Parts: sequence; C-alpha cells; structure tokens
Amino acid sequence: MGIDKELLTDLKGVMYPNLIEGKLSRTIKNMNSDKKSYFYEKIKMPSFESDGTQLPISTLFREINKRFKKYLENKNTPEGKANFFYFNPQDPENQEIGPQRLSSIISDFFNILQDNFSEKFKNEFFYNSDTPNNKRKAYTHIICIDLCFESIKYLNVNSKKFGNDNKTKTFFKDLVDSIENSEWEGLSGEGQYEAYTLELVQTMRLIKGHKNFAPDKKIAAVDIVWIQDNINSLEPKLNAILLKLFIDKYGVDYFLNDEIIQKYIKNMKIISRSRIKSKQLNIHPQKFVDFSFSLNSFMLRSAFNLAERYDKQILKMHDGNFLSLKLFEQKLRAIWDFRSESTHKTLTDLQFAKKYNSSTQKEFRRDVPFYHKIFDYIMEDLDIDFDDIDKHFKPDGWKTPIS
Repeated sequence: MGIDKELLTDLKGVMYPNLIEGKLSRTIKNMNSDKKSYFYEKIKMPSFESDGTQLPISTLFREINKRFKKYLENKNTPEGKANFFYFNPQDPENQEIGPQRLSSIISDFFNILQDNFSEKFKNEFFYNSDTPNNKRKAYTHIICIDLCFESIKYLNVNSKKFGNDNKTKTFFKDLVDSIENSEWEGLSGEGQYEAYTLELVQTMRLIKGHKNFAPDKKIAAVDIVWIQDNINSLEPKLNAILLKLFIDKYGVDYFLNDEIIQKYIKNMKIISRSRIKSKQLNIHPQKFVDFSFSLNSFMLRSAFNLAERYDKQILKMHDGNFLSLKLFEQKLRAIWDFRSESTHKTLTDLQFAKKYNSSTQKEFRRDVPFYHKIFDYIMEDLDIDFDDIDKHFKPDGWKTPIS
C-alpha cells in the first residue's frame, strides 16, 4: 500500500531539506502557519485535523513547483540581479531562508487580492467550498498561483513583498478587475486552467494596457482533419439509415407528393444548396438533412422509434458508459456542436478553448468510434449498402424542392 500523497508532500521538508522539493514543502507550511498570511490555516496538513474545506498541500505543492521551479534554480534574475528567491543548495541557512522568502511573496500576492476582491467574488468563488471535492476553490487558487508568478516577473519583484508604488497599485487594480470580470462560472476542470489564464493575460495585455504581462501564448489549433475524417462521416450514415426507413415504410414515391414534401421541409432543415453538386439536386432530400435534425428523428418516439429499437446495442457500447438514451443523445449533440463550432468559427478562440478544453476533446475522441459502431450496426441490421445507397432512388430522380 502506497504512502498518502498529502503525507508524503508534508514529509518532504524533513526528507529533502536542501532540495527544491523539501524547501517547497516548508514554503507551504510557512504559508499555513503565518498568521499574517492569506493562507493561514487554509491548507490541509496531514498532521492536523481538517474540516474538508482546506486546500490540499499536494495541490499547492504541484502547482508552485510547476510555476516556480526553474526560477528558484537561477542565481540571478533576468535583469542580472542576484535572485532574492534563489534556493541555494550549498547554503545551510537557505533551508529556512529560501522557504520564508518564497512563502512571504506568495502570501503577499494573495493578501493583496483578498483585500481588493469584492465580497461577492470572494464568497462565490475564492472561499466557496460547496462544489464537489472543493474543486472550484482549488481551481481559482491554482490560476492565481500562475498569475502570482507572472506578476513577480512583470513587476521585477525581488523582495519579500510587492511594492507600494503607483505602477504596482494600478497593476493590482487592473488584475483584480480582470479576474472578477472573467467567466469563472464555467471553470469546471483542469483542462480549462490554460484557457482561463490565457483570457486573463489577454485582458491585461490588450485591454488594461500591460503589454508585457506574461507570455503572449496562442491557443492550440483544433485538428480539423480528424473532425472531417471522423465526425463529419456520422451525418451521411444517420441520413442513410433514415432514408432507407423512409423508403421501406412509405415506398419510393413518398416524396413525389408536393404536400408531403412541404410538410417535410417545414420540419427538417435541408443543408444549403451551395454544398450540393448540381447533379445531386434530384436526390432524396433526406440525404441532405442537417445531422442535428436527423438526430431528432432518430431519438424521438416516432414511426421509426429507432433509439428504443436499438437501445440494447446503444447502452452496451462504450463499456456501458452510455447509461441512458438521453445521455447518449447529449454526448452526441455535444460532439456535433464541437464539429460545427470548429468548422464555422462561431466562438472566439478563448470561448472555444474554455468550452472545449483538452480533457473534453479527449473524451470526444474516445466516444466518436462508438457512435460509428452503433450506426454501422444499425446499417448492417437494416441491410443498408452505404457505398451504394443511391440504388434505392428511382432512375428518373426525386422531385426535390431544395432552395
């Protein structure tokens, strides 16, 4: 049985006194024990009783190590001055001095934020422990640790506390305003850290005028080729299934009736004529119905009743993770929205990155093959020859009023 990670993080201060890991452990313990620090008794320490609302020491350790490690290893600042925060492994006194200095500057950063945040923001986000596993509170603090590191570099801080000059005061006023006006409500997972930090940095650089604050990172490009090869191909499969059922149930002449056609057109969205080659204009209109509308026909209780007809096959797919037909539909719609918003650019880069973080996109990549398996199973069961679906059409074509 492994050692508890919280306890291990706590013990590193004793186990590795001269290494960065040991000094970071003592840094966090200093933050927790300093009555003047924002973090006073707010950190979950294995050796003390916890009420379940504190920030885990392992989480803070991981994030501070991630942001500060390289900076703490440098003897000098980028400006050539002796680095006040250097963790000198050769200096026995630095076992205590280094952690004290780092805990002081991080605590000061959070103290300033706490003094300037509105009560509403502090209660709803910064102090809020009501979310499952205290996650929102942890996420807001993790992002602010990132901002703390960037603020130290931007303001060239090389002492225990931030300055009291006008530049620093203006900076923190702008930073607090930027933080409070960002969309914290949507913060729900680790994959969104980068997107939210990018939003705050862009706001500070472009709107608040702090042009050199933090790196001007770009959001990673979406894999459009994968979307075209894997998500787009869901549409023709579903439409082929519905087309076959139309023909089997109503006969090939069903859409030759003008009244039926008009009723159908009112209830289904036909894809733009610009996406259809001229020679295809006489083909059955169902072949050119938007996926989201075809999905309605697939899911709703109707003459076809497809979802319930194949519910056993649907629910046993994905290792049983499709716990209901409703969840199956929700996930499929989310994937199609992702495809649409990737292709048509309906969201800004930052909005898109927050809505479709790396974790969400990873889940899509996992789920899409299962949707293909389900549609392939249905097509095989209905004896649909996908590669030769046009064999079901009348030789003289369909009377299709596509506008």
